[in-house]
Amino acid sequence: AKLLLGADTGPMHLAAALGTPCVGLFGTTRREETGPQGPEHVLLQAAYDDADDRERPGADNWAMRRITAPMAIAACRQILDRGQPAGERQQAA
Repeated sequence: AKLLLGADTGPMHLAAALGTPCVGLFGTTRREETGPQGPEHVLLQAAYDDADDRERPGADNWAMRRITAPMAIAACRQILDRGQPAGERQQAA
């Protein structure tokens, strides 16, 4: 795959381990601590809840919902456009 777009789950970490660039979507977990590392990945987080896991059991996904589709699309384009000549890059919609 040219990239994987997904939440902070096992499939994203497996893709990163196999060398696939990832666009990671992070809700209340700290992306810097749990996300794949390296410049080939783009980690999106629009909000963070600094409460520990015991303080937020059953919490809704308010932080994840703050990541918009345009944010995710832009991150995917950022990865896909790497290494392409400027004339061949996709234009933002």
